[in-house]
Amino acid sequence: TSAETFAKAMMGMITPSGQRWHKVRSTDMSLNRNNRVLKYFDEVADLLFHYRYLPTANFSSQIFENYLGLGLFGTGCVYLDKHLGGEGGFRYRAIHLAEMFFVENHQGIIDTAYRVFELTTIQMKQKFKNLPKKIIDARPDEKHCVIHCVKPNDDIDETRLDYKGMKFYSCYVLEKSGEKIEEGGYDTFPYLVSRYVTAPGETYGRSPAMMVLPNIKVLFEQKTAMLKQGHRAVDPIILT
Repeated sequence: TSAETFAKAMMGMITPSGQRWHKVRSTDMSLNRNNRVLKYFDEVADLLFHYRYLPTANFSSQIFENYLGLGLFGTGCVYLDKHLGGEGGFRYRAIHLAEMFFVENHQGIIDTAYRVFELTTIQMKQKFKNLPKKIIDARPDEKHCVIHCVKPNDDIDETRLDYKGMKFYSCYVLEKSGEKIEEGGYDTFPYLVSRYVTAPGETYGRSPAMMVLPNIKVLFEQKTAMLKQGHRAVDPIILT
């Protein structure tokens, strides 16, 4: 389909799996002229690519889904998490736009996200340590709606090594009861939001599909008329 062609083109141009598509450099230009520093940066880039393309990281498939979202809806989102078990490293997951709500700061940078999603009882026990008894005793396949909020940590304490000293505050809440089931933090914003194109004042992006939506509707009507005509030709209406 056209959406898959768009996603393949974006993947080939921006994140080709067979190439090193980014480098690591310092904001201090004098350091970028030091060979020892450049060698260190190259080793860091090698590590990033190693962990990003591990089978457990799931990067290639999830970034492809992200490009599909960009082509269809104009906004894509990938959640970057730690991979638990094995070699560790990253775990990427494309998030459907229907689950997400974003907020920009005064400079137009997305720094706050709310995600509403469902987990079964088994998945809840796998992800969270401190759960209410009603969740623990629920059926294994019963689904529970959870809200995840990530926002700048307004009360950051730089002397702390736990989440209270991190730049972003994270909180998981049960939607029905409003009970807080986990608090945490991130040093960097974990929801990687991309927008194809935006107009001034818009938070969510516009997609190529939106730009050609009138043409898509016309082609759909033309195809429908052709199918009707074909059906009548091979199976004509008999006047009795």
